[in-house]
Amino acid sequence: MGPHGAPDPRHTATSIPRRTIDVAKAREFWSFRPVTNPAPPDVQNAEWPLSDIDRFILAKLEQAKLKPVAPADKRTLIRRATYDLTGLPPSPKDIDAFLADESPQAFSRVVDRLLDSPQYGERWGSHCSC
Repeated sequence: MGPHGAPDPRHTATSIPRRTIDVAKAREFWSFRPVTNPAPPDVQNAEWPLSDIDRFILAKLEQAKLKPVAPADKRTLIRRATYDLTGLPPSPKDIDAFLADESPQAFSRVVDRLLDSPQYGERWGSHCSC
């Protein structure tokens, strides 16, 4: 902007080509399709999937000629979950408590604790552009 203020768009604007929108094609986009309940795909490694969601994941892996990695150990699992949900490493106390908890609900408790933490809100609140 020079000493004379902003340019007058009536004199400097360029023409913008008119675009047409193919509404029928736009409706094919995944988010505009009706919700369906597809059957889980057949997979070669029927031992690996623990749920129907796993079958969808494994089918894509097999299609790409990839194999799933081994399950994470407990120390890796708490580290991943804590970094993902709070952006911080787990404390030694939290790691020890999780490693000592042999119950089937141990990981669920970790996730619930992390979701209830102020750090979770701070991390995900920082993504807000409001």
